[in-house]
Amino acid sequence: MIQMFNSIKNLIQFGNNTQTNNISINPKIDVSIRRIEKDFFDGNFKQAIDDLDSLITDNSNESLKSVKYQLLVLKASYLMQFRKIDEFREVIELIETKYKDFIEIKFKEFKLTLMAFNKNKEFFEFSKQLRLETPNSKPQGHFDIVFYLNSGDVPRAKEVFEKEIINTQYRDKLLLIGGHIYSNLYEYNNNDINIFNNADKYYREALETKELSFLDKLQIKGFYATYLLNSNIQNKIPNRELLFSVEDYKKSLDIVLENEKYFNVDYMKIVIENYIHILVYLGFKDEYNEFYKKYENFLSIKHYIQYSGVNEVEYEHNKIQEYILKKQELNDLLVYSSLILNSSDNNIEEITKFLQTKTEYLFKHTFIPYAYVKGQILLHNEIATDLIKYLEEHKYNDIDTLLAFIETAHYTHAEISNKDIDKLIEFSLNDNTFQARILDVIKLLKKLDRRREYLDLALNKQDIFSSIIFETLKICEKDENLYFKDFEYFISNIQNQDYYSAIIGNIYLKHDKPDKAFNYYYLESKKNDNQEAMFALLKVIWDHFNMSHKIIENSKQIEIFNLLIAKREHLKLEDLIFLLMYAIHILKDTRQILPILNQELLNLDIKNLDNSIQVMLSNIFTQTSFGVLSNYNDMFLYDANLCLVQDSKTYFQNNFTILEENKNNFGLHLVDDNDYFLKIQDNTCKKESLFHRLVGPFAFRCENPNMIEMKLDKDSEDPLHELFDFMNQRTNYTKDLFQRYSDEIHIGLYALAHDYKNYFTLIPYILNNKTINLNSLHINYLPKERKKILTLSSIIFLNEINQLEVVLKREDIVIQQTLVNWLKDYSQKVDYTNMPQDFTYLDEESHKFIPVTDDSIKQAETFKASIFKIINAILVCEIIDDTSENLPIKKTYSMLAPHIGGQEYKALAYCINHNYQIISENNVFDMLFDTMKYNKVFISNSIALLAGTLKRDTYRGLIIDLHMKKYKYVLNENYVDGLLDFMKKHDVSNLIDEEKELIKIANNYGFLDKIKQYYRNKFKVLYPKTVPPIKTDFDKNIEKIFSLIEIKIQNV
Repeated sequence: MIQMFNSIKNLIQFGNNTQTNNISINPKIDVSIRRIEKDFFDGNFKQAIDDLDSLITDNSNESLKSVKYQLLVLKASYLMQFRKIDEFREVIELIETKYKDFIEIKFKEFKLTLMAFNKNKEFFEFSKQLRLETPNSKPQGHFDIVFYLNSGDVPRAKEVFEKEIINTQYRDKLLLIGGHIYSNLYEYNNNDINIFNNADKYYREALETKELSFLDKLQIKGFYATYLLNSNIQNKIPNRELLFSVEDYKKSLDIVLENEKYFNVDYMKIVIENYIHILVYLGFKDEYNEFYKKYENFLSIKHYIQYSGVNEVEYEHNKIQEYILKKQELNDLLVYSSLILNSSDNNIEEITKFLQTKTEYLFKHTFIPYAYVKGQILLHNEIATDLIKYLEEHKYNDIDTLLAFIETAHYTHAEISNKDIDKLIEFSLNDNTFQARILDVIKLLKKLDRRREYLDLALNKQDIFSSIIFETLKICEKDENLYFKDFEYFISNIQNQDYYSAIIGNIYLKHDKPDKAFNYYYLESKKNDNQEAMFALLKVIWDHFNMSHKIIENSKQIEIFNLLIAKREHLKLEDLIFLLMYAIHILKDTRQILPILNQELLNLDIKNLDNSIQVMLSNIFTQTSFGVLSNYNDMFLYDANLCLVQDSKTYFQNNFTILEENKNNFGLHLVDDNDYFLKIQDNTCKKESLFHRLVGPFAFRCENPNMIEMKLDKDSEDPLHELFDFMNQRTNYTKDLFQRYSDEIHIGLYALAHDYKNYFTLIPYILNNKTINLNSLHINYLPKERKKILTLSSIIFLNEINQLEVVLKREDIVIQQTLVNWLKDYSQKVDYTNMPQDFTYLDEESHKFIPVTDDSIKQAETFKASIFKIINAILVCEIIDDTSENLPIKKTYSMLAPHIGGQEYKALAYCINHNYQIISENNVFDMLFDTMKYNKVFISNSIALLAGTLKRDTYRGLIIDLHMKKYKYVLNENYVDGLLDFMKKHDVSNLIDEEKELIKIANNYGFLDKIKQYYRNKFKVLYPKTVPPIKTDFDKNIEKIFSLIEIKIQNV
């Protein structure tokens, strides 16, 4: 519950509303009085009071009674301004008793002030008489305003003021009072901005018209501070540049606190409370803690709650509850109840138990049942039936009760009507609804799947609340079911997107939109020099490259990389390692980062690096040490990363500094340029990468989850048995996976291959394996007007059966950009160390080692040539840019791609977004289309492309051969329709053998089951028939088919 900040109000004096009598005073005393008045005016209260008290003491002589009268009147004025009303009254009574012969207009004005404070209606008659006694007196309205203000009737004061301010003759005298009137109204009228503007206008005019006293300025500063603090509490956007800041107000309050003893106790309590709020607002934690401890006994329990929250200490619930029970202050109860919405389960349980035992507290304010209901829901507790009934009956009274009702209804699975939601939004749109409550509404609408409503609500309030958009974006970030189109709608209507670029980038990334995420991260990096955003940007590029083999905005990513290099002194070791990996995989150049990382490692005790660091470095070492990088020499063997190894010692130029432990542990030696020159000429010195030399000692010894530790028992008869046992275990798992795939379980090709390069061996292996079925997709024919995405699995399959060239001539074929990017990238890496996996090992009885030979190198060259041939062939076709395609559901790429393959995911997304057909041999699409309820006519295997392309005899022979190889499917279900038409007109005995084989295949697929059912229904029914059925030529054809597929009629 928000606790609003209140400014401090002074009693309003009459000032120069009347003309005062002149009393003759000794010039010396007159000078002293003027000095005292100036000190008080400027806020030098101690000096003013000390001097005044001294003068009063010194002028106690009866002969100086007139002077003492004047000094007592001055003291009365100060007591009134210090809000010490009782002492003020005593001085007034003293003057009336002992100095009545000296009473003049000024004293009578103080009498009027006291009457107004006491709400004494004699004020009006007395003020009229005073005006008659005073020449050139101000209008009566000026007196009435002071009465209404000091008696607390601010609306009436405003009414009179608006009449009097029209009189330009006296306008200057009313400006300050006008500011006070509207500043009071601003707090009492739910912070109406129009009222604020009026107060601001009159205060500005008053300050421009004349010099104001310290206490007058204090009240004005308090007004602006109140506005700023309450705007901050409500997260509202301040509407303009203000005359004074919170810091200005604090400085004035510092003076008040230094003079605490002069002010009224109740007045000081408000000062202390306001000062506490200011310290929290300004973030002065140490000063806040010191101040709180000093004044703890003066503060209510709500400040103890705040203090505990600021310092993250456990709440003493007994202490809080005893105080609330004793004081019965609503604000304390509200603050305590508000902890339910943002505290631990233990605190929630303590508070809800307290409210359960004191059920009368539940109905002291509408916020309390809402907080209580939220607590019960968070604790998974039952909500009392009586409370549910109460909420139902009063739900449309206010936003808190309606929120409590809908939260309860959602929790208990009760009905929530559209009227309930409409009313909730209506309450939320009210100008007086705080941001905290609007965020509660937004979170509730999210739970109710009313996403467009919660987004519209946030947009509606973006001009009012400073953080509503950011808080809503945080909700969007966690909303797993937020549709991308709704998020795009929200973003497009945010007025100042630049403020939120980092989190917008995060959400775009979760929606698998790396290109858009990149733009926002780049904006954040440049605008705020945000290091976190820079790393996020590079991570986006890396992930997008791994997904599509395409680099986003090459010049910008290099710019950001260079900016991070320039920040090397602020980067952690993990950051430098990431930059090295980025340089290796994306930039293909390590010259900027590697010397920096090397120096960082040399400055640390390498032997005792944290294991997580060692694992990261170990992974780089292994990935770059075994021939995967064809440009290893360019990447690592250059002057800045070169070292010379001789007799187990490592020498490098003295451009580096080395920790002594590293010298001793790893034999590292710095040499000057001359020694280095001599050693490099020495043939016994071996050139190596300094990075690999530093990482090598622990690369295989750290606890790396990517590596399997094997123990070699030299004394055993079979020292490699542990290795072979591990290999057997992995092989058996893989065999089981292949068997399940063969049994038509939707495993998917990517799950079998683990890498796209293995498709080149996987598909031929399965196709030519006599024991494994190649379970492809069903055949679905679509007209040539419908574009067809030819995926990698079909390209390799068609290439294997020598039909790729034929298919690529079709005008309806398109190729994915992600596929082209991958092929081009892989073609550059192909060598004997990076060949596809040979799956024939699954057919071996036992394991064997395959040495690298000259034949291995020749095979790699041949294979590389075949890839270039495929690339050349497909580049003739239309290439579709699918690199940024995604399904309209958040995180689908990260959820699906690791299991089905990135290219398959992109093909699926492009198909859904553009109504293209997917041509693939990967039956995982069958499962995906079933799960997502998509039309399966948009997926097909590549046989659909051959039916109208090859001659009938060639096509028929091909599909029969494929069927013999256990490829499925080679026929479409519509094949039976053509067969039925033929059977009605011709004798199936006349079919050639190849056509009869197709009938057998159709039966194998179950396509003839309807024909069998027709025959059973006609000839095999169990009940007697009056007329036996007559066999037609069609029926006889069916029997011939039964004979063909070797089914006995009696067994049909």
